[in-house]
Order: sequence, then C-alpha cells, then structure tokens
Amino acid sequence: MFLSIIIIGHNSGNSLSQCLTSIKNQSYDGKDVEIVYVDDGSKDNSINIFKSFVCRFKTTLVEHRSNLGRNIARNTGIKRCLGKWCLFVNSNVVLSPNLLSVYISEIKKNKYNIFTSKIKYTCLDKSFELYLNQKSRGLNNLQSKQTIPYYNLLFSNTCIKKTIMEKNNFDIEFTSYGGSELELSYRLNFNHKFLFLPKIYVTRFNHPTLKTHIYRIEEFGRKNIFLLFNKLNTSLPKFLFYSKFFSFRVFILILPFIYVIRKLLLFIYKILPPANYNLIVKFVLGISLIIGIIKKKHEK
Repeated sequence: MFLSIIIIGHNSGNSLSQCLTSIKNQSYDGKDVEIVYVDDGSKDNSINIFKSFVCRFKTTLVEHRSNLGRNIARNTGIKRCLGKWCLFVNSNVVLSPNLLSVYISEIKKNKYNIFTSKIKYTCLDKSFELYLNQKSRGLNNLQSKQTIPYYNLLFSNTCIKKTIMEKNNFDIEFTSYGGSELELSYRLNFNHKFLFLPKIYVTRFNHPTLKTHIYRIEEFGRKNIFLLFNKLNTSLPKFLFYSKFFSFRVFILILPFIYVIRKLLLFIYKILPPANYNLIVKFVLGISLIIGIIKKKHEK
C-alpha cells in the first residue's frame, strides 16, 4: 500500500459522507490507496455511514469506545494504516478532485518527506469566513511550490512519510483545543523541510462562527498554551511568545477591563464593512487568548 488517508471523526455524521464522497471522486485511478477511519467514540450514525460507504479504495474502520481526543485518534490511525505515506484529513473536510494525484506525483518526484497544501473555509458567519480565507493569512497568499515555516503546517491537509510519524506521534498531553499540531510540527522541523503545493486544497465546511470560536481560543489560553510554553520555550512564534507576558497574576486585576474591550470590538465587528474585518478579528482572537491565560492564573 502506497498511501493511507487517515480520517478522524467524532459524531461526524453530518459531514463524513461528503468527505468520503470527495475521496471516491478523486481523479487518481490507482488502487494503492486505503482509507482508515478512526471513529473517536461517536454516538451518532458516523460508523454506519462509513460501513455503508462503497469505494474502489480499501477501507478500514477503527472504533474507540469512548471519546479519547484527536491526538490519540490520529496515533491510532498511524498504527493501523498500511501505507508508506499518511495523508491526514478530518471528517469535516472535502478534498479537491486532484488532491491525491498531485500528492502522489510530488512524492515520487521530490525528496521531501512532508507535503501540505491550502485549507479553504466555509462558515455561517460570512464576515468570519472572509477573515479565515483572507490572502494574508497563513498559506493563503502562496501561489508557487515552496518550503514553509513549521508554524504554517496544518494536519487537516498534510501528507507525511509513515516512518517519520512512527517516531513522532501526536503528543497526548494536549487534551483540549489547540497547540498539539504546532508542537509536533516544531519537532519535525529539526530534521525535515515542509513543501507547500499550490494547486490542491481541502475545504473545511461549517467552521465555528467568531462568537463560538473565541471560546475555543479561551480554552487554548487556559490549557494547552502552557504546555507550549514549556515544550517550545523561546522557540514560540512571536504571536504566542508575547502572550506569556500575561501569565503574571497581576493581570487578574484588569480582566474585567479586557472583557469590556472584547465586547466593544465584537460590536464594532458587526457594523464595519468587510474590508475592515481582518484587524478587528485579530484583536478579538488575541484578546480571547489573553483572557484564557489570565483565567488560568485566576483558577489557581
């Protein structure tokens, strides 16, 4: 087996069929591909959807009896897959029709061991969708094949040689939202370069709205960011490195004021024209991260 598509999902019945259909409709006509779906303790019909899925590629279902988290689920997929290469996607993405063809072609032509490409987003909050897809964000502005920094690697659309992943599992200390992919890409960065491919992408549909996402960012600030502080230390990207400043307990005193600022920014966000969304959203997300960090100190 050449390539294993590792899909992780939890209660993904509303999206899994679309993801699987996009794999079934790939332009790649080889049969040296398998699909490994790791169901992480779903209570809906996700497992039945996968069992009933018919495709020319080999399919393997792995069931977790309870929700163990995405890092354990991905590690399970690595252990169970047969391919020489692992393509990591989530159950809430749709693959562009030529994605497999391009990845496999580039793997055979290049000496890189890690490949990635863009993620496009859809969201009910159309203003936030514009921010997520803005050209200056992440990999969105890249139009040519090139190496990228480790902090731009996202595992909803990344292809990695299996032998590398067997030595570098996802860190299961990260049990909540955010940070684990950054930590892993940082480790991989010491011995490998990451090649960006511009002509393929996945579409992540139904991304949480800004109003919902800020609480995920708060959770990241309360929990996983402190693991990153310890594991990456001075090697943190700048936008996270400077957030360490707010881990001093004295900032508890200004927490109510920070909440007021965020509320004001969210109000401005609602009334501004689309051209001005980006900066406001960055401030809202940054403030939400700071709120999470301060709340963690407050809990102690």
